[in-house]
Amino acid sequence: SLMPPNNMAGTLTELHRGDPGVYVIADADDLDCAGLPTVFVRHLEGLAPLTVQPQVDADQEAVCLLTSGSTGAPQPHRKRWGALQTERLAAFMGWPSLQGLHIAATVPAQHSYGFESTVLLGLLAGAAFDAGRPFFPADVATTLARLPRPRALVTTPFHLKTLLASGVSLPEVDLVLSATAPLSPQLATQAEHAMGCRLIEIYGCTEAGQVAARRTTDGEVWTTLGALRLHQRST
Repeated sequence: SLMPPNNMAGTLTELHRGDPGVYVIADADDLDCAGLPTVFVRHLEGLAPLTVQPQVDADQEAVCLLTSGSTGAPQPHRKRWGALQTERLAAFMGWPSLQGLHIAATVPAQHSYGFESTVLLGLLAGAAFDAGRPFFPADVATTLARLPRPRALVTTPFHLKTLLASGVSLPEVDLVLSATAPLSPQLATQAEHAMGCRLIEIYGCTEAGQVAARRTTDGEVWTTLGALRLHQRST
C-alpha cells in the first residue's frame, strides 16, 4: 500500500510517475482517482466474518509511507510487515489487549502516526476505528459519543487545544493518544479532567514509527516501546 500525504489528484498523478505499476482500490464510483487504473470493490451480502487472521511473511514489504513534502518532494519510507507492530503500545499502557477498543481520530490514516494508531490497531490488535475524520470540535464530540466504550481519541496537541478551548461538552473516553508535536503538562491535565481518561503521548517519526511513550501528567521521562533500546555513541 502506498500512503501519500494527501489524496489530491496532483499527488496521485505524481505517485503514478514514481511507480508506474500503482493502481487504486476503491469502494465508491465518485472518487477522483486522477485517471489511475482503478479496481472497484463491491460490498457483498451474506459473507461470513473472517475469524482467522491471515499470516503474512514478516519480510514482506507491506506499506510505503511518504513524508509530507514540506521540505521538498515527499520521501518514501518502505516498511516490512514484521516491523508494523502495535502490541508495544498496549504493553506500555498496562492493558492486556486492545481488543474491542473503538477509536476516533482527527489525524489522517495515511500519516505515519494515524496509520499506526488507527489502521494497525484494527488490523493487528483487534480494535475498530471510525471511518470518518472529525475535525471541528462539535464533530469530534458527536463522533466520540456515538462510539461504544471502551473508546479512544487519537489526536494532536493542536487539535486537542482547539477542542478543549471550544467549550463543547465532551463524553468520557477511556484513552487519548497524542503525537506529532510537544504536549504541555497543563494541556494534558486539562484533557484528562475534561474526558475522564488517561492521556498517552507518543514520540515517533515516519522513519522509525512509534519509538517511545509517556503519560505526560506523570513527568518528563519517556519509556521506549517493546525491545527498543537507546545507545549513545561518540562521533
